[in-house]
Amino acid sequence: MQQQASAIREALVGRLPILNQQHEVVGYELLLRRTGASAEEIDRQIAEVLTFTLMDMGIDQVAGRKPVFLRVTAQFLSLDLTQLLPADKVALVLPADLPIDGKVVETCKSLHARGYLLMLDDRDWSAELAPLMPTLRMVRFDVGRSDLAQQLTAYRQYPVRFVAGNVETLMEHDRARQAGCTFFQGYFFCQPDAVRGKRLPDSKIAILRALQKVMSAESIREVEEVVKQDVGLSYRLLRYLNSAAFNMMHKIDSVQQALNMLGLNNIRRWLSVLAMSSLGEGKPAELVRMALWRGRMLEGLAEKSGMAARKSDYFILGLFSLLDAILDQPMQEALSHIALPAEVRQGLLEPESPLGRKLALVALAQRGDWKTMRTLLTQEGIDLPTLAALNVEATEWVEEFSSLQ
Repeated sequence: MQQQASAIREALVGRLPILNQQHEVVGYELLLRRTGASAEEIDRQIAEVLTFTLMDMGIDQVAGRKPVFLRVTAQFLSLDLTQLLPADKVALVLPADLPIDGKVVETCKSLHARGYLLMLDDRDWSAELAPLMPTLRMVRFDVGRSDLAQQLTAYRQYPVRFVAGNVETLMEHDRARQAGCTFFQGYFFCQPDAVRGKRLPDSKIAILRALQKVMSAESIREVEEVVKQDVGLSYRLLRYLNSAAFNMMHKIDSVQQALNMLGLNNIRRWLSVLAMSSLGEGKPAELVRMALWRGRMLEGLAEKSGMAARKSDYFILGLFSLLDAILDQPMQEALSHIALPAEVRQGLLEPESPLGRKLALVALAQRGDWKTMRTLLTQEGIDLPTLAALNVEATEWVEEFSSLQ
């Protein structure tokens, strides 16, 4: 049990969203990586960490009531998953090199009959796949494949839906959609759309002006005037403060009372969150969730590294790290709308600055770029168990906060 508990503490779970054509998240692929002496040992550790992490956190906390997609091996397929991985919350991704023999086909038939969604990963069509096809509901292909359209044509004789993987730009998204993909996996939605972003609508300009006043305010009274002018911000602030997260003995029923209780730094923090949520209307909801997760992760890093007095700046750094995509403007231009502390601005614009490196670290963890992330962990003097624990807490916090929106 001690070894299992250690595996949980050192597990870092990355979530790669899968979006539909309306850019709504339909599920998350879980990305787990562990070091090990051999490929077999790594595979065993991944399966062990996966199982106990899901049990420790709960699938709903990992994915917010969305199904999770797990990349499995032939050995993992042979396990009895019924008790551990509920079929209504777990989809299985079959690797491209999976051996298609009688045992695998029968296992997949059994899983399909029990309600598991099976997705085949980036495998060229061949006749040997025919016995497996009735068990599949999705097939994923890397968007960079030159024969993408050809492969989709070959698979269309079966009632499967297509997922485009590694979609990093809006151009790649459009190419995949035109080829026939209806689901998209990647971070294309984190890129600003320069075509649509030439002029901000008046509604977003008004929000930015209010946020500007909040960030530059020197007293709570100045902030109170801004908040009272925006009924939406007032309502959402009071709703959050009266949620179970704060466990208040008495209901907070006035903006003045709420602001006095929070203090100026926390006011900037929370109103920044609420303003960003409003700015994100019309964009994929996952974009704001990712910004919230980065903010919470960086806030935790500040506390762990003896910088608790600056945790508000760290939070805002992560929160505003996707402002360019939210406003569809280059980051330099997006930041021109708002005053920020000099080090936060530098962190957003200069990746090699002290705060820029910490932002890069959490962004790599979010994307599951474990190799590059390990280098930064060493440089920043942060250990993996600390980052893993912060990841669990940040993921749970984002799910809780999002449920209040």
